Amino acid sequence: MPSTLSWIDYDSEAQQRAKRILTLFKERDTRDELGFGPIRDAISDILFPGTSTIHTRLRYMLFIPWAYTEFERKGVSSNKIREHSRWLQLKLAESLKHNSPDELGIIGGEVGDKLKTLPSAIYWAGLGRWGIRVYPGTEGQYQRALDDIYHRRKKTRASLSAAVEHGDDVGGLWEIGAYSFHPGLPDVPVNFPHDESFKLTKPEARYLQERIRQTCSDSLLCDLMANPVEVSADAPWEHPHLAEFRPEHRDLLWHGRHFSTIVYGAAVLYNQMLAEKRGDERLLAQHRESGRAWLNELDGQLSEVQRWASDLPVFWRAVEGRGHDIGARTILFVEQWIALLLQFGDSIFDQPVARKLVREREIEKKRRNSRFTNPRVLDQWGGSSGLVRMIYRWQIVQSYIKDMAAAVGSSP
Repeated sequence: MPSTLSWIDYDSEAQQRAKRILTLFKERDTRDELGFGPIRDAISDILFPGTSTIHTRLRYMLFIPWAYTEFERKGVSSNKIREHSRWLQLKLAESLKHNSPDELGIIGGEVGDKLKTLPSAIYWAGLGRWGIRVYPGTEGQYQRALDDIYHRRKKTRASLSAAVEHGDDVGGLWEIGAYSFHPGLPDVPVNFPHDESFKLTKPEARYLQERIRQTCSDSLLCDLMANPVEVSADAPWEHPHLAEFRPEHRDLLWHGRHFSTIVYGAAVLYNQMLAEKRGDERLLAQHRESGRAWLNELDGQLSEVQRWASDLPVFWRAVEGRGHDIGARTILFVEQWIALLLQFGDSIFDQPVARKLVREREIEKKRRNSRFTNPRVLDQWGGSSGLVRMIYRWQIVQSYIKDMAAAVGSSP
């Protein structure tokens, strides 16, 4: 049975909290039926490196390294670390729920010990991107390597002592195998993890600002976190201070906005075709209405869409080679969809060539699980797929800005 969220006639703050929950789940629930994900993720990583749609609150960037540095301090062995880590992270969720019952973003707050994906797995990549995690491997590799890490550190200390005793140069010697996490990490709070909340102290916030500045200085995330301002904006290109962003960030947001808007139409057509194949007239009417709304939105933007289409080579150069495999067929599909939109305009959804393009793309991506060719998969379709506009992790970034501003003060 699908989850629902009903409106309750409480105060405006409660309503705003419910809206944030809805928006957060929508961004996480973005299906990638037509293969736009690598482009979306490349834009997201350029603008907001180290973030993810499954992140929640900023202080997890400290909770995880605090947990592991405490385990290392106590010498927890490789064969025990996984068990210890799970226990601590579940205890953390329990403490957060107890100390901050009305807060959003508690990972595991509702499911308790049934939690499958721990915060450490969710935040591990981001910790590495921000240089808070020094160990270069996966979390599993780190856990398996702990005994060896302890052994190397013991040898390093012995070598250091011998070098000092003989008056030798010890520059850099201590750094070899010395750290799994950044040495400047703020001190672990007293009674961690039992008394925790999402409230950053000012020193913690300054540390995170500096890590982002050191590792992601060319990003929009760096600028927004350096001068945190809470704003009301549903997408980054709607930010009231957009004009003050660096030119390269404004340019990429211009590309990202048009890409998000235009490929949304391909997702609408995909859903229309599935509703037709299923023979669901009510659902088809809904998706046709979505199509009309999208075309009305584009109606006043035709000249800008044409200008963006003419600037596609610049867009591809901006997003390619950013750690995501944007294949030639993905580029071709996007360019063909744009060309058909410019050619047929308001009749795009009725064009056999457009329908063929979308159908073949979905079959290419999903193969045996294509809803066009596999009746069982079509029967399992929930009635809507991929109908969430790409906003490039903006909701997560806003959550981070809010947490940062609460600690250091919101800049005007």
